[in-house]
Amino acid sequence: MSVTVSLLPVIAESVRQGAYSRIGDWLDGLGAKALETVMVDYSRPPILSTQGAHGFEWGGKYGGWVDILRSDDDIVQVVSRLRYPRRRWFSRHRRDWNTVIAEAEALLGPGKAFHIGDKQGQMFRQGDTSALICTYCHRKNAYIEIKMARGGFCS
Repeated sequence: MSVTVSLLPVIAESVRQGAYSRIGDWLDGLGAKALETVMVDYSRPPILSTQGAHGFEWGGKYGGWVDILRSDDDIVQVVSRLRYPRRRWFSRHRRDWNTVIAEAEALLGPGKAFHIGDKQGQMFRQGDTSALICTYCHRKNAYIEIKMARGGFCS
């Protein structure tokens, strides 16, 4: 199972329970390193919030990061971006994208598809858990982004 596919249920469980332990164990198992800067700049974070980012490499030529926003030690929102070599019809990126969407539908129910420019994505909502998953290309790389929050998304 690819890192991207294994990340989605970990994020979902961590956000639903508000607990860091599951995603912390997943990041430790991957050898992720804490980053000195955060990857997402929030204009309106929750009161008394803390934020941390972790970067990692996987599969030799792939990389990514996870940015975790917490309030009172409960996870409020997780944003992750995973980098792939530019996508092709036979690429691992495309297989992972299709698998992640299928996994999201199994976890959160049917999503609502959208296209904005060259970004393709789906929005999911189940109870108080919201997820936004998209894919796009930029220069020589393709990306899959997963954004999941309890309640609404922080901006």
